[in-house]
Amino acid sequence: MPATAAPLSFAQQRLWFLDQLTPGSALYNVPFVLELDGPLDIEAFERALEEIVRRHDTLRTTFPSDGGEPFQCIEAISRWSLPVKDFSSVLGAEEEGLAESRILEQIRQPFDLSRGPLFRAELLRLGPERHVLSAVVHHIVYDAWSGGVLLRELRALYGAFTEGRPSPLTPLPIQYAEFAGQQREQLTGDVFDKQLAYWKDHLRAPLPTLSLPTDHARPSAPSFRGHRHEVALPEALIKSLQDLSARSGVTFFITVLTAYATYLHRITRQDELLIGTPIANRTRPELEPLIGFFVNTLPLRLDLSGRPSFADLVSRVKHVAFAGYAHQDLPFERMVEEVNPDRGPGQAPMLQTLLSLDNTPYAVQGGLAVGALTIRRREHTRSSSGTRQHAGVAVRESGRAHTRCRGAGVRIDEPHICRAQRPSESARASTSCVGRRARRSGCHLT
Repeated sequence: MPATAAPLSFAQQRLWFLDQLTPGSALYNVPFVLELDGPLDIEAFERALEEIVRRHDTLRTTFPSDGGEPFQCIEAISRWSLPVKDFSSVLGAEEEGLAESRILEQIRQPFDLSRGPLFRAELLRLGPERHVLSAVVHHIVYDAWSGGVLLRELRALYGAFTEGRPSPLTPLPIQYAEFAGQQREQLTGDVFDKQLAYWKDHLRAPLPTLSLPTDHARPSAPSFRGHRHEVALPEALIKSLQDLSARSGVTFFITVLTAYATYLHRITRQDELLIGTPIANRTRPELEPLIGFFVNTLPLRLDLSGRPSFADLVSRVKHVAFAGYAHQDLPFERMVEEVNPDRGPGQAPMLQTLLSLDNTPYAVQGGLAVGALTIRRREHTRSSSGTRQHAGVAVRESGRAHTRCRGAGVRIDEPHICRAQRPSESARASTSCVGRRARRSGCHLT
């Protein structure tokens, strides 16, 4: 490795290795799509994106290798341009179809990690005051938290540049490559041994395998194809979950995780579950404003045996989750490597389901106004996550939820996915169960 190069973080190392196994794959391409409604100053918008690329070394990073050993190479700052494609001459709904086709084309175009760039964007013009920013970034330099950072910085910079002001953003206290080096220096010796000892005990064999009732037989090899189904949870349900969390002295996430485990227990009849959850892993304030791949996955092993009440199960889940948080520094890829779990055909190692909660300080819901321009995130069906072989649920505390069935051959028809997302099937039933618990003691998992 050249003397001026930086090492990869543990998470980056795993994605680089997976890229070597499936070269030319777009599996870890993450879309970042914005709808821009109102008058747009394209020059100022381009300058804002260029400044973000300048600020964050990760967006100028490539991953060449020397003797089979990858390293981070940060490209010098150069002129960055935003291509514009004009679909405004197309009439009616056809322009939306052409724009969507172009977005999908961008998403499906693979990145070359050794050459880059690993962030690309273009502006789609649909009308005089209707534009779409279609950007794609490789997961090796970006995670879900990063999307909020990118959007908020874009808003601040665009607002300043349209008014002729300089950048209002303060210099970043650290760059991702520095974090990667620090991570490797710190996760050694006693620190590493203590973290590893905890996860080896937590993940001791035999590990539970999720046995979902599927509509089709599991294929022998993963297809990496899947679907996403989104619903809006009623405000009353979200409020009841928040109230229940406050009364129980736990976070909203712990309550939702308990409800999800309850639901899985009911449909699988399994007393032991292993549920993965992404964790931001930005444990220091100076890491919060960075664009980069920090996210880690924690496998939480939950015991639902003995017909516990929902309140008792909340306590069990809280204990397991907090112990996991206290040992979150060990990368998931090292856990898999050290535990070396059995790998069934067409099945992800260790984890077959994930639950994520999007409540980061940098998450943005709804539209952002910059003068007369409104900026909105467009959720795309082809979004990425840390592991591609899972069935899972993602929840926002604002009330949006979606299921993903992807990659590991978990094939469930849409009517059953819709039924699984009905609040009465999991969270609502669980919260009402706790209410009845106050009046009688016979409310248990069945």
